[in-house]
Amino acid sequence: EYALPAELFSRLLESQALRATVLHEIVDGFSWGNLSRAVLVLAIIPAVSEELFFRGTLQRLLVRATHRRHVTVISVALAFATVHSDWFNFIPLFICSLFLGYSYIYSACIWIPVAFHFTSNLWNIILLLATAHTGSAAGADTAAAPPGTIPWWSALLSILVAILLIRAARVAFFTRRKKYHQ
Repeated sequence: EYALPAELFSRLLESQALRATVLHEIVDGFSWGNLSRAVLVLAIIPAVSEELFFRGTLQRLLVRATHRRHVTVISVALAFATVHSDWFNFIPLFICSLFLGYSYIYSACIWIPVAFHFTSNLWNIILLLATAHTGSAAGADTAAAPPGTIPWWSALLSILVAILLIRAARVAFFTRRKKYHQ
Protein backbone atom coordinates (compact mmCIF):
# COMPACT_ATOMS: atom_id res chain seq x y z
CA GLU A 1 0.00 0.00 0.00
CA TYR A 2 2.84 2.41 0.85
CA ALA A 3 5.09 1.45 -2.08
CA LEU A 4 2.43 1.76 -4.80
CA PRO A 5 0.30 4.70 -5.92
CA ALA A 6 -3.23 4.53 -4.51
CA GLU A 7 -4.86 3.97 -7.92
CA LEU A 8 -2.57 1.07 -8.80
CA PHE A 9 -3.03 -0.45 -5.34
CA SER A 10 -6.83 -0.30 -5.70
CA ARG A 11 -6.60 -1.97 -9.15
CA LEU A 12 -4.50 -4.75 -7.64
CA LEU A 13 -7.10 -5.23 -4.91
CA GLU A 14 -9.87 -5.37 -7.54
CA SER A 15 -8.00 -8.00 -9.55
CA GLN A 16 -7.40 -10.03 -6.40
CA ALA A 17 -11.11 -9.81 -5.56
CA LEU A 18 -11.98 -10.97 -9.10
CA ARG A 19 -9.58 -13.89 -8.75
CA ALA A 20 -11.19 -14.87 -5.41
CA THR A 21 -14.67 -14.64 -6.98
CA VAL A 22 -13.66 -16.89 -9.87
CA LEU A 23 -12.12 -19.41 -7.46
CA HIS A 24 -15.38 -19.56 -5.49
CA GLU A 25 -17.39 -19.96 -8.71
CA ILE A 26 -15.22 -22.85 -9.80
CA VAL A 27 -15.49 -24.69 -6.53
CA ASP A 28 -19.03 -23.79 -5.46
CA GLY A 29 -21.11 -23.24 -8.57
CA PHE A 30 -19.08 -24.07 -11.62
CA SER A 31 -20.67 -23.98 -15.04
CA TRP A 32 -18.93 -24.61 -18.35
CA GLY A 33 -19.77 -21.03 -19.35
CA ASN A 34 -17.31 -19.81 -16.71
CA LEU A 35 -14.44 -21.99 -17.95
CA SER A 36 -12.91 -19.38 -20.28
CA ARG A 37 -13.01 -16.77 -17.51
CA ALA A 38 -11.47 -19.22 -15.07
CA VAL A 39 -8.66 -20.10 -17.49
CA LEU A 40 -8.00 -16.40 -18.14
CA VAL A 41 -7.99 -15.36 -14.47
CA LEU A 42 -6.40 -18.47 -12.96
CA ALA A 43 -4.05 -19.69 -15.70
CA ILE A 44 -3.15 -17.06 -18.30
CA ILE A 45 -2.92 -13.83 -16.27
CA PRO A 46 -0.93 -15.35 -13.37
CA ALA A 47 1.42 -17.18 -15.75
CA VAL A 48 2.24 -14.07 -17.76
CA SER A 49 2.36 -11.54 -14.91
CA GLU A 50 4.25 -13.71 -12.42
CA GLU A 51 6.83 -14.85 -14.97
CA LEU A 52 7.39 -11.31 -16.24
CA PHE A 53 7.97 -10.20 -12.65
CA PHE A 54 9.85 -13.12 -11.11
CA ARG A 55 11.92 -14.32 -14.08
CA GLY A 56 11.82 -11.44 -16.54
CA THR A 57 12.50 -8.70 -13.98
CA LEU A 58 13.67 -9.93 -10.57
CA GLN A 59 15.83 -12.84 -11.71
CA ARG A 60 17.29 -10.86 -14.57
CA LEU A 61 18.22 -7.92 -12.33
CA LEU A 62 19.72 -10.15 -9.64
CA VAL A 63 21.83 -12.09 -12.14
CA ARG A 64 23.15 -8.82 -13.56
CA ALA A 65 23.87 -7.46 -10.08
CA THR A 66 25.43 -10.57 -8.53
CA HIS A 67 26.66 -12.58 -11.55
CA ARG A 68 25.60 -15.71 -9.61
CA ARG A 69 22.98 -17.56 -11.59
CA HIS A 70 22.42 -20.47 -9.20
CA VAL A 71 22.12 -18.31 -6.09
CA THR A 72 19.74 -16.01 -7.94
CA VAL A 73 17.52 -18.84 -9.19
CA ILE A 74 17.31 -20.29 -5.66
CA SER A 75 16.57 -16.86 -4.13
CA VAL A 76 13.85 -16.08 -6.66
CA ALA A 77 12.37 -19.57 -6.18
CA LEU A 78 12.18 -18.97 -2.42
CA ALA A 79 10.50 -15.61 -3.00
CA PHE A 80 8.07 -17.14 -5.50
CA ALA A 81 7.05 -19.96 -3.15
CA THR A 82 6.76 -17.58 -0.18
CA VAL A 83 4.65 -15.01 -2.04
CA HIS A 84 2.11 -17.69 -2.92
CA SER A 85 1.45 -18.21 0.83
CA ASP A 86 0.45 -21.79 0.18
CA TRP A 87 2.29 -23.72 2.87
CA PHE A 88 0.92 -27.12 1.79
CA ASN A 89 2.55 -26.55 -1.58
CA PHE A 90 5.67 -24.64 -0.54
CA ILE A 91 8.12 -27.35 -1.61
CA PRO A 92 6.38 -28.19 -4.92
CA LEU A 93 6.13 -24.45 -5.69
CA PHE A 94 9.80 -24.00 -4.85
CA ILE A 95 10.83 -26.93 -7.09
CA CYS A 96 8.62 -25.72 -9.95
CA SER A 97 10.06 -22.22 -9.53
CA LEU A 98 13.60 -23.63 -9.75
CA PHE A 99 12.64 -25.25 -13.01
CA LEU A 100 11.06 -22.01 -14.24
CA GLY A 101 14.23 -20.08 -13.38
CA TYR A 102 16.57 -22.52 -15.07
CA SER A 103 14.30 -22.87 -18.09
CA TYR A 104 14.48 -19.10 -18.51
CA ILE A 105 18.27 -19.09 -18.20
CA TYR A 106 18.85 -21.96 -20.60
CA SER A 107 16.24 -21.01 -23.18
CA ALA A 108 16.82 -17.23 -23.02
CA CYS A 109 13.12 -16.90 -23.76
CA ILE A 110 10.55 -15.72 -21.20
CA TRP A 111 7.75 -17.57 -23.02
CA ILE A 112 9.16 -20.96 -22.01
CA PRO A 113 8.55 -20.42 -18.25
CA VAL A 114 5.26 -18.68 -19.10
CA ALA A 115 4.13 -21.78 -21.03
CA PHE A 116 5.24 -24.08 -18.20
CA HIS A 117 3.45 -21.93 -15.61
CA PHE A 118 0.29 -21.74 -17.73
CA THR A 119 0.30 -25.51 -18.30
CA SER A 120 0.73 -26.19 -14.60
CA ASN A 121 -2.12 -23.82 -13.69
CA LEU A 122 -4.34 -25.32 -16.40
CA TRP A 123 -3.71 -28.88 -15.16
CA ASN A 124 -4.70 -27.77 -11.67
CA ILE A 125 -7.92 -26.17 -12.94
CA ILE A 126 -8.75 -29.41 -14.76
CA LEU A 127 -8.02 -31.41 -11.60
CA LEU A 128 -10.20 -29.08 -9.55
CA LEU A 129 -13.06 -29.46 -12.01
CA ALA A 130 -12.67 -33.24 -12.25
CA THR A 131 -12.67 -33.71 -8.49
CA ALA A 132 -15.48 -31.20 -7.91
CA HIS A 133 -17.84 -32.85 -10.40
CA THR A 134 -17.00 -36.53 -10.22
CA GLY A 135 -15.95 -37.04 -6.64
CA SER A 136 -12.35 -38.12 -7.15
CA ALA A 137 -12.05 -38.81 -10.86
CA ALA A 138 -8.45 -37.65 -10.82
CA GLY A 139 -7.31 -40.72 -8.93
CA ALA A 140 -6.98 -42.18 -5.48
CA ASP A 141 -3.72 -40.41 -4.62
CA THR A 142 -5.25 -36.93 -5.16
CA ALA A 143 -8.40 -37.75 -3.19
CA ALA A 144 -6.39 -37.98 0.04
CA ALA A 145 -4.40 -34.80 -0.62
CA PRO A 146 -5.35 -31.55 1.10
CA PRO A 147 -7.53 -29.29 -1.09
CA GLY A 148 -5.55 -27.18 -3.51
CA THR A 149 -2.33 -29.18 -3.34
CA ILE A 150 -0.39 -29.70 -6.55
CA PRO A 151 -0.54 -33.35 -7.67
CA TRP A 152 2.75 -34.90 -8.76
CA TRP A 153 1.49 -35.55 -12.28
CA SER A 154 0.63 -31.87 -12.78
CA ALA A 155 4.21 -30.81 -12.24
CA LEU A 156 5.50 -33.73 -14.33
CA LEU A 157 3.28 -32.91 -17.32
CA SER A 158 4.20 -29.24 -17.08
CA ILE A 159 7.90 -30.08 -16.98
CA LEU A 160 7.54 -32.31 -20.05
CA VAL A 161 5.74 -29.53 -21.96
CA ALA A 162 8.40 -27.01 -20.93
CA ILE A 163 11.23 -29.35 -22.02
CA LEU A 164 9.61 -29.77 -25.42
CA LEU A 165 9.20 -25.99 -25.72
CA ILE A 166 12.83 -25.38 -24.72
CA ARG A 167 14.03 -27.87 -27.34
CA ALA A 168 11.80 -26.27 -29.98
CA ALA A 169 13.03 -22.77 -29.05
CA ARG A 170 16.67 -23.83 -29.24
CA VAL A 171 16.18 -25.55 -32.60
CA ALA A 172 14.39 -22.46 -33.95
CA PHE A 173 17.08 -20.14 -32.55
CA PHE A 174 20.01 -22.12 -33.96
CA THR A 175 18.27 -22.69 -37.31
CA ARG A 176 17.55 -18.97 -37.65
CA ARG A 177 21.11 -18.13 -36.57
CA LYS A 178 22.65 -20.52 -39.12
CA LYS A 179 20.46 -19.06 -41.86
CA TYR A 180 21.75 -15.52 -41.19
CA HIS A 181 25.41 -16.52 -40.92
CA GLN A 182 25.58 -18.49 -44.19
